[in-house]
Amino acid sequence: MPGSLATHPSACPICGSAGGNEVVRARDHRRGMPGEFRVVKCTSCRLCRTDPWPDDPAAWYPAEYPQHGGGESVTARASRLALQRAARSPAPVARALGMAIP
Repeated sequence: MPGSLATHPSACPICGSAGGNEVVRARDHRRGMPGEFRVVKCTSCRLCRTDPWPDDPAAWYPAEYPQHGGGESVTARASRLALQRAARSPAPVARALGMAIP
């Protein structure tokens, strides 16, 4: 876990269980954050999560990270691309709305 960040033990965000088995422990080679990150798999529902969790998760991400305004979010990009596809070919949309297509 990055040494300069305050952390707390994390419970599973799905089922609330505190139990977890370590899956991987790794360093951040891409951004060069200090320390190691530990990922555990919940013993109840099997969701993988970072444990411990930082008190300030935003501190893990650089200012240019998309969710900080440095770029388009994945959700916004997916929505934009879906709308562009629908605009190029309205037939599937019309069929879904029950409209007759000549």
